[in-house]
Amino acid sequence: MYQERRRFTPKDTATLAVCLFCTILAAVFDSVPLRSVCIVLFGAATVGYFCLMVSRREALRVDDTGITLHRPGRTPTFVPWDEALAVWVWETARCSVGVERRPSCQKRRARMQWVPGVPRGALAESVAVVGWRLDRQLLTDAVSTHAPHIAVHILDGSHGIRSIQQRPPARGRCGTVAAVRRCWNRLAANIVGYWLAGGVVALIGLVIFLPQLPGAWAARENDGRLGTWTVTEVHCPTDTFCRAWGDFSPADGGPGRDHVTLSGRDFAVGEGDIGARYPAIDTGGHVYTPGGGRAWAIVWIVAALSVLAGAWLPSVAVLAARRWL
Repeated sequence: MYQERRRFTPKDTATLAVCLFCTILAAVFDSVPLRSVCIVLFGAATVGYFCLMVSRREALRVDDTGITLHRPGRTPTFVPWDEALAVWVWETARCSVGVERRPSCQKRRARMQWVPGVPRGALAESVAVVGWRLDRQLLTDAVSTHAPHIAVHILDGSHGIRSIQQRPPARGRCGTVAAVRRCWNRLAANIVGYWLAGGVVALIGLVIFLPQLPGAWAARENDGRLGTWTVTEVHCPTDTFCRAWGDFSPADGGPGRDHVTLSGRDFAVGEGDIGARYPAIDTGGHVYTPGGGRAWAIVWIVAALSVLAGAWLPSVAVLAARRWL
């Protein structure tokens, strides 16, 4: 019998450490761009990785009855040997193990996945090697012992398929062409995942940038109160980046605003510039440089994100309908 459980592996531990470091970095330094988004995303990844690896739950089991695949958050998949046709091992961004059922025994199809050279049946009955380690030799020995008629196929990055039980391993291709082909295969294997992730990022970007659009547009049209912004405080966490706050005084003598940033400025402000005065315009939400400055880029960012989200939502609806309806 061959069994693997969730545990701390060097690769996953390194990923957990990077996520934890990014979470702490975003929590400590308020100058990190999109600070709240970074805390939520990296914090969720840290908690998810940690809970997955400390659970010690079974990930893979090969015994005399069949092969069992445990995917996080889903019902375990058990394939008896009399229904199995072959065992597949492939590697894209992550190594995965799948079982191809006989055509008369297939229960579901992988509609949202595609890996060149791997049957759809193996994709439907598969588990990614995340939070545990796969010993290919022990897997092959266990399958040979319990089901000698089942072949174990390994798909390498250069599109070469070798069957461990039927013939000796073939030499993989090498060179620049093979490297480009491996990159293309990884991109093609995860294109749906990249598209789904890109749509989520677009929606998050719209939530962040859309509230800033009216102010940037008003600053572009100089629709606001003109006045002067005086630097009162400068904080430089690094030698190349400084954040500045100041007081806005309108030219018409009305009420001003204290301790505000100057959005859209395309000039640097250092610790020696305290007391310096710059023309500004107050649009009600933020104080901008006249004409909006670099804040005008928000208009193009929102337009691009809107196009991406507009194309993403119908495609997700189609994929969901194909998968669940």
